[in-house]
Amino acid sequence: MSQTVKVAVFSDIHSNKKALEACVKDAKMLGATEFIVAGDIISDWHEPNETINIIKELTPLVIKGNKEQAICEYKAVRELWDIYDEYASLLWTYKELTSDNLDYINNLPKVLTCVHDELAIRVVHGSPFSVNEAMYLENDGENRIKTALEQIPEDVLIFSHTHQQCLVREGIKIAVNPGSVGCHYNSEQAAEYCVLEITNAEITNVLFRKVKYDYDKYFLELLQSPLYKAAFIHVLVIYLGMCEGRNVLKDFLSDIEIERSKDEFAGTGPIPNDIYNRVFDDKYQSRVASKLFMA
Repeated sequence: MSQTVKVAVFSDIHSNKKALEACVKDAKMLGATEFIVAGDIISDWHEPNETINIIKELTPLVIKGNKEQAICEYKAVRELWDIYDEYASLLWTYKELTSDNLDYINNLPKVLTCVHDELAIRVVHGSPFSVNEAMYLENDGENRIKTALEQIPEDVLIFSHTHQQCLVREGIKIAVNPGSVGCHYNSEQAAEYCVLEITNAEITNVLFRKVKYDYDKYFLELLQSPLYKAAFIHVLVIYLGMCEGRNVLKDFLSDIEIERSKDEFAGTGPIPNDIYNRVFDDKYQSRVASKLFMA
């Protein structure tokens, strides 16, 4: 008799403990018995240790995301993090993490292969080529995803980083992005993940989930946290994206580069703090204020 195994896939949790708890509850209600976490457990919200502790208890099938990779490289770049506001959220997170959780992050693999019977699943964060690569569907991204599938021996590719739920097929292979648990950009303002249904070494269904939780109330907790005091611009831009249902952080960084290009002394590399703050004040502050007033 065939038995169907349900595997819940989480990614881009970003220290959003409340969203993670809601997704775990939803997945177990659906009958998920196994869990995979495709990176970016931490940063951006204010409960990194609590979030990591839930993941530790939940599953050993966890990889590094770009946020964890950045934390692991902190000692090499600490002077930049101390100077530039763009790193404030990461710096606060690094200092907040317990020594046990820093060790946990350091020991996570960058890539993982899981096997169910004869079904092989490759788990990466950005892409099989780089933890930081963003394989968006738009701008010919689907072809990039198909190229990634062609380059791996496994039957299934799980990737994330774009906060964009999707399923792409190439022949008999599939690539799945579960979306973002903690920094979700959808009109429902709900945490995202997916469930893989596996029967006889085949994925028979991919169920994309959007789970409601009281994120406005949770965000008010964030406003009272030390993270907000340390990195308020980053926090507010992330929140604006979650309110508007799209990745406003991409727009913010793009606007910064436009502003930087006007300044012959701005150069490349880390974002000068005056430009970082000016772009927020001129183009984003009023939008954030309107969302906070509505909340």
